[in-house]
Amino acid sequence: MSISHLTALESFVTLVYAGFYLSEGKMEFIDCGHTQTLIYRHKSNRCEFLRGENLPIGFLSSEVYLSRTVDLLPGDVVLFYSDGLTEATAADGSMFSAERLSKLLLQHHAMAPEELVATLRQAVD
Repeated sequence: MSISHLTALESFVTLVYAGFYLSEGKMEFIDCGHTQTLIYRHKSNRCEFLRGENLPIGFLSSEVYLSRTVDLLPGDVVLFYSDGLTEATAADGSMFSAERLSKLLLQHHAMAPEELVATLRQAVD
């Protein structure tokens, strides 16, 4: 499917494409309108959200997609997720939220990836 096809359908796609260069301690990413990437920073014991400046794929056929590079240190954790997680709605109408996701990553950053995913799923349920 091409960008012109998406534009003709009045549809779009969001995504994050990332490359990890661990020997250099870097991650390069292209954010195309997707939810913000969440990083736990081991050195500061804090979480931060990363967001690119690009539009979703299919908005403009002339869009030039720019990448960003961020430093990574041992112990940092990168979490990619979709809005299906942060916009999951409880019976009372409240959303799960990016803030809650950030707090969970801060608490559980040391878990193995499989355990972290299971913990996030349980929290959403």
